[in-house]
Amino acid sequence: MRLAVVVVSKGREGGGGNKTDGSSKVVRQVHLLETGGGGVGFSLDGGKGSIHGDRPLVINRIFKGGAAEQSGLQSGDELLQVQSTSLQELSRFEAWNIVKALPEGHITLVIRRRKEDEAEGSA
Repeated sequence: MRLAVVVVSKGREGGGGNKTDGSSKVVRQVHLLETGGGGVGFSLDGGKGSIHGDRPLVINRIFKGGAAEQSGLQSGDELLQVQSTSLQELSRFEAWNIVKALPEGHITLVIRRRKEDEAEGSA
């Protein structure tokens, strides 16, 4: 049995600055419960030294029925932290090795999501 609890805390990035381009982002803490043998259920793209240059680590693909899908993660979510380990400034390979080394069971992720994506997800 897999359970998912989503959105433990939210905070707006940038301290309430006025953004007119609609790129305001929301930081969320997501708990993936019972990851099981299928792992976390997502793939990563970007990272330091990617073929497109240094870019944020983002969730590229969500695997159907996996822990990530059940927890409400979305393609395009920026992955900032896994458990207590920051993934910022890491290559995709370095970050993925950290994710793969996680034990089965409860894990906590911190992601950044575009605010308009947040609104679509709750509609």
